[in-house]
Amino acid sequence: MKRVCIKLSPEAEEVYRYLNQNAPNSKLERMILKATNQKIELIKVKPHYGDGIPKNLIPEEYKIKYGVTNLFAEREYCGFDIADFTENPQMRARLFF
Repeated sequence: MKRVCIKLSPEAEEVYRYLNQNAPNSKLERMILKATNQKIELIKVKPHYGDGIPKNLIPEEYKIKYGVTNLFAEREYCGFDIADFTENPQMRARLFF
């Protein structure tokens, strides 16, 4: 089996740290952190998880900033859109793997 390394973007790393710090005191952050960790484990087992984005539709910003050559999207996150459940702008950041 091929080894899969999950690398978070700097923005996602900041949000991940925020979730880890606040999860003990917040049910919402705990729930999002648990869902994030489950997705990370799922991606490790199945690297092509999600809907493949055609290469011509991958934003140039992602190609330049993150060196993205393949991109997969997950439309739902734990059954809901995170942005709908939080006022915190940090939580609206996208997680890039």
